[in-house]
Amino acid sequence: MKKVTKVLLVLAVLFFYSPVLAEEVPPVTVTPDPVTIHLTITNGANSAYDNDITVTACNSDNGATTEVKVTAYCAILQSGVESDWNWDWAPGAFLNSLADIAGYTSQDSTGGDVYHYWSWSLNGGYADVGLNQHNLEANDLISLSFVDPIEETPEVTPGEDENTEEQKQSLI
Repeated sequence: MKKVTKVLLVLAVLFFYSPVLAEEVPPVTVTPDPVTIHLTITNGANSAYDNDITVTACNSDNGATTEVKVTAYCAILQSGVESDWNWDWAPGAFLNSLADIAGYTSQDSTGGDVYHYWSWSLNGGYADVGLNQHNLEANDLISLSFVDPIEETPEVTPGEDENTEEQKQSLI
């Protein structure tokens, strides 16, 4: 009977004190290797940045997780060009302004909205995810350009009649 009591006592001690004895294993965090890309930032004919850059992993989701990735968002932050972001569009980050140029909405002559914004392309093609969602690969070409549509107006010299003699005769 003494043996059974000792065994039960040892089991009880191990059961109740096992959390104290157990080592907590920290989660394994994998940090991706840096990636070298080419980054261009332009506004019309003006260039704010046009260089190769080695991009290191960063938190690309505004702190929603502890995961780090090597993204185009990280490239912009690490380029040193001033930027402002809007995280209301999660999981994608919206680029409000870059190089002190902010997007805005104006109206055309008919009252329709005209959007002026930062657009980005990946290796010469249209990018279909947010800057913070694309995982960079070596030698990617990331291009950001400010879309600033200008309403075209027809060029007519004042006093010039646009109709030719033939057109005038057909109107008679």
